[in-house]
Amino acid sequence: MSVSGPIGIPRARRRRPTGPRTSTNTGSLIGVRGWGVMAPPIDPLSFRCEWYATVSMLGTSTPIPRGERARERVLRAALEVLADHGMSGFTMEAVARRAGASKATVYRHWTSRATLLVDALELASEPFPRPSTGQLRTDLIELISRLEALVDVPPFARLMAAFIDAAERDPTLWALHAHITERRREPVRQVLVEARERGDIAAAADIELAIDLLAGPAFYRRFIAHRPFPEGHAAAVVDHVLTALRRPQYTT
Repeated sequence: MSVSGPIGIPRARRRRPTGPRTSTNTGSLIGVRGWGVMAPPIDPLSFRCEWYATVSMLGTSTPIPRGERARERVLRAALEVLADHGMSGFTMEAVARRAGASKATVYRHWTSRATLLVDALELASEPFPRPSTGQLRTDLIELISRLEALVDVPPFARLMAAFIDAAERDPTLWALHAHITERRREPVRQVLVEARERGDIAAAADIELAIDLLAGPAFYRRFIAHRPFPEGHAAAVVDHVLTALRRPQYTT
């Protein structure tokens, strides 16, 4: 029996251990809550941590059946391999080994590592759900807090670094990365466009620049400065950007 994960993907059901336990699979993305492994705290704003945690529940000791479940497990394994080894170690053989599947199972669904990579990255690219409070500041803080929680998960950081590196070398992956980035920007764009229509921000406000200013600090702090996010960081970023967007003299 399986239950649905945070984005609707079946999650393997596993008996809960009776005592503390540490992960013996050093290749898994992150451990599951309550297993005593070093994993980031999970709260409502970092629901994506829970999705990555499900990867470690799909161990490699049990052969997997054919069908959609096998496909999903291979895609999760592909994300792990890319995060751990980058493109140089991303091979069909490595993914099959991580998934506990045969190479025939992998090639049944994908004819090349490029097609496998595209499907795996699409799996990990679902945009955040759009907040619905109708309060501009509240909605933006929720979205930026979710972004900070996501980039602060070490496996996601490794995955993103590997993906960006691969995109620099492959026009197809470059286009996919641009597509995924655009999807992630859309919830913020919708919130800002509606705020402009309500008159909450200046009519001349540059929405695309505002998105850059809202999301940029999370990526800079995590990937360039390598500094933790202090409490209230998302709110501070939002407040600074809104101060600029609400100025009557704001021009594009």
